[in-house]
Amino acid sequence: MKFTIKNSFGVVLIIVALVSINNFSELNNIAKAEHRLINLRLPTVTAGMQFTDGIHLSLAGLRGYMILGKNPTAAEKFKAERQHGWDQIDTSMIKLEELSKNWTDPKNVEML
Repeated sequence: MKFTIKNSFGVVLIIVALVSINNFSELNNIAKAEHRLINLRLPTVTAGMQFTDGIHLSLAGLRGYMILGKNPTAAEKFKAERQHGWDQIDTSMIKLEELSKNWTDPKNVEML
């Protein structure tokens, strides 16, 4: 009877140890994915949104310039707005090119 209880307790301990090792391994995988999301994916999305905002700002400035370009004050305002949009586009492109070095899909790097 004692031998059977010891064996049962040993089996339970082995199962607990295996489950603990599995949990530790899975937590490491989750930590790696979290690190990749926070340090690569999120900045990439942010830079992409900044890129899109720059395009919209530049197009809005161009549209305003085309409509109100005869007014010198408005023309300068819209030129400055368009230039600000292009500055935003350039900044986000530099950031995207830097982040693309760590991208995992080569097709995305080619599309950039």
